[in-house]
Order: sequence, then structure tokens, then C-alpha cells
Amino acid sequence: MGKNTLLKSSILLAFSSFGGIHLANADVGSDTENDDHLVIVGTRSQQDIYATPADITLISSDQLQQTGAITLGDALRGLIGVQVSDNGSNLVFSMRGFSSEQAANNTLILMDGRRLNHSDIAAPDLNAIPLNRIDHIEVLNGSAGVLYGDQAVGGVINIITKQASGDTGHISLGQGSYNKNQLSVDLTHGFDEHWNLLISGHYLKSDNYRQHNDDHQGNLLSRVNYRDDGKSFFFEATLGQDDIETPGALLIDDLAISRRQSRDEFSHDFVNTQNRVFRTGG
Repeated sequence: MGKNTLLKSSILLAFSSFGGIHLANADVGSDTENDDHLVIVGTRSQQDIYATPADITLISSDQLQQTGAITLGDALRGLIGVQVSDNGSNLVFSMRGFSSEQAANNTLILMDGRRLNHSDIAAPDLNAIPLNRIDHIEVLNGSAGVLYGDQAVGGVINIITKQASGDTGHISLGQGSYNKNQLSVDLTHGFDEHWNLLISGHYLKSDNYRQHNDDHQGNLLSRVNYRDDGKSFFFEATLGQDDIETPGALLIDDLAISRRQSRDEFSHDFVNTQNRVFRTGG
């Protein structure tokens, strides 16, 4: 079989108002009078999470760390109402019984309120979202088509990323099965009381279960924030690349020999995905 290459490169420029899409971090065990309990994903108006009629699950950054998860899929695996499917090259979340093939059109994925689902049936590239960049995750179980339109019949998963604050640094290393190794770096710097900068990098390498299924992922984000007297502005640029070898299908006779093998005709097959996202808002 000849070389199969899939190259996806997208440039997005999204203008948004954080006043309408920002979701505050919330710990279920905290004081309900705290502003951190105000959410809008269920009604698109600020309400205390306990007064919101929708079924909402919040996963804080502390809870993400406690799970020991390495990827976004690891973090949501086992969450009630969410089914996780990951074939090594494509991570899919499905809700309310929809299959992984139907998930792209029935489970809406948002990042900071920005829709990640494509207009066609293709699922968003969720493997390109490093876990170290996530502040918290909000999951709305049940149909939200009235609020969010199509692709939200099964539910909504809103991923809220970290904001730059002061001068901080964080480095994490991780290892897993099948020679999985990852490195994550987060740096923030405050120039003065108004301007601050966030730089976040992530690299992951894994051999995966199948032969000829090596995966190399790299992701870099930079964000500049400005805040003054309740006003805010940000500009963000994200560059990402994922190179993965695809092992292809096996025949029944092949399974009896080794389920991990890859047939010779797939030895030159791979998928190369590139993402470029630019956002600004205030």
C-alpha cells in the first residue's frame, strides 16, 4: 500500500467575550456563597451550581492531579455518563449512549467557550489538549441543543484553560505503558499589575499497543493578558503537531499469531496533524 498522509492545518481567529463564556472553578465541598460556585453552562446566566437545574459535574485542577491522569482521556475515563474511546490516533468522548462514530455530532466540546467540533462529522483533535494546561472541566449531562444548537444532543464538555498570574513555573514528567513518556512545562510572568504572559509546552511520545503505532505529539501555547479596573484583554497563539503511525487492520489468521502486529502493507502509513489557532478577546 502506498503512503497515506493526512495533513490538517487550520487557522482560527475567534473573538469572544469572557463575560459570556467564562466558567469559574468550583470545588463541590466549598462554601456555596463563594463566587467560584457561579456557573453558566447550564442556563447561560450566572447561577450557583447547586441552584442550577441542569446536571453539571465539575472537575477541579486538584482532582485532575489526584487521578494521576496523563491525558485528557485518562482524566474523564470512568466519569459517570461519559464514554471514552481512544484508538491511539483519535480521542472521542460520547454521552447518553451515542456511539463513538456518532459522538462528533452529538457531544459538544468547548474550550473556554469556543466550539471545537467541526462543521462536518469529523471529531475534534482532543489528543492535542495537554492536561497541564487545563484549569478545570465542566460536564453538562443531557441535551443542551436549545442553549448550544446542534452537536449538543448528548451533552456538553467545557474545558477551561489556566490563566497567567504572577511569576510561576511548573515542570512535570510522566511515564506510562508501552514506553509512554511526556514532558510538560508552564511558565507565567507578570510584567506589571496589568500585563502578564503565559507560556505552556507539552511533548508526548508513545509506542502504543500495536506495532507500527508510534505517536509523537508536541504543543506550544503563548498567551498575553491585560487587566485593568474590571476590563480585560487577551491574545493567544497555539501551535500543535501530532505524528502517528497507523498499524491498519488484521485478518482473523493474524489475530491467532499476534494481536499487536501490523501487516506489511501498512508499513508506510501514518497520519500527520498540524494545528494553528489564534484567538483574541476581552
